[in-house]
Amino acid sequence: MSAPDHVLDATATDVAAFIDRVLCATHATTADTLAATELSVSQLRMLFLLRDSAEPPTVNEVADGVALSVAAAGRAADRLVAAGLVDRREDRHDRRMKRLSLTADGQRLLEAHFQVHASAVEGLLAEMPAEVCARLHDGVTAALDYLPPRPGCVN
Repeated sequence: MSAPDHVLDATATDVAAFIDRVLCATHATTADTLAATELSVSQLRMLFLLRDSAEPPTVNEVADGVALSVAAAGRAADRLVAAGLVDRREDRHDRRMKRLSLTADGQRLLEAHFQVHASAVEGLLAEMPAEVCARLHDGVTAALDYLPPRPGCVN
């Protein structure tokens, strides 16, 4: 059974405000981490797309996924390959197609970013009273059961 409209509206407003405050409070730390990589926004978007892909996508699929031309995506992929963050291989069935995937270094770079983000969020939660933090945990844990998983994720 779904909650009444007034409860949904109030909850949506509060959840959006909570997310906004968390993002604002952690933005500087996480943005600094990404800026230190000296990668372009398009290159970062490509890394996130590769992380979330169930199968290694083609350059064309990556271009579509990050709203770049195929040529621009190809150049960005070249730089990511040269940096050791992405691997480019021929498609098993069509050698004309190139498929991209994260290398171990690319995965470590993203994992380090998410660890910095998680630490920043943990710092915010540490400032909350234990009872509030416990209630938040219970509510978020229960809500996660009703949300779709992130694409490409097992959890």
